[in-house]
Amino acid sequence: MTVIMIEPRLLCHPNIPKPLHGVNPRTIMGKNWYDKERQKVYAERGYHCFACGVHKSDAKYHKWLECHEDYDINYKTGEVKLKRLVALCHCCHSFIHSGLLKVRLDNGDIQKEKYDYITHRGCQLLKKAGLKPWTGSNIRICAEWDKWRLIIDGKEYFSNFKNIDEWRRRYARY
Repeated sequence: MTVIMIEPRLLCHPNIPKPLHGVNPRTIMGKNWYDKERQKVYAERGYHCFACGVHKSDAKYHKWLECHEDYDINYKTGEVKLKRLVALCHCCHSFIHSGLLKVRLDNGDIQKEKYDYITHRGCQLLKKAGLKPWTGSNIRICAEWDKWRLIIDGKEYFSNFKNIDEWRRRYARY
């Protein structure tokens, strides 16, 4: 029997800071690179979710894995460093992107039962692992908008937006 290493701490991953919305490896490195790399990541653990360990064929809602970026985020300097790509089931990935999950609920894109299932399941996985969801409440110093940058292999990529107002115009529907 193969033992699958799980990393529930991935469910604590903070949201990407607003200045870096739309700045990601998929966009920067291109679709071909991203597709190749994510397929490697999926195979790395035998098509099991890194956070909960479910095999893609046993996952609820979707029978596939989704790729997520694992970052080191320094809120003081605005540095967001790509550590690696990870494979997640739909529920774990949706739990990490809780803001988008709530928007989808509010817009009627998903039912409340699905929202409740995903949030409860994620909290239960964290509780079992002795972890708490990330809230952002511990952030005391935050970099200025123009200091935020994504770092991939030592190269820096800055915001697509000059300021929060420009960001709001793009994401107003969310």
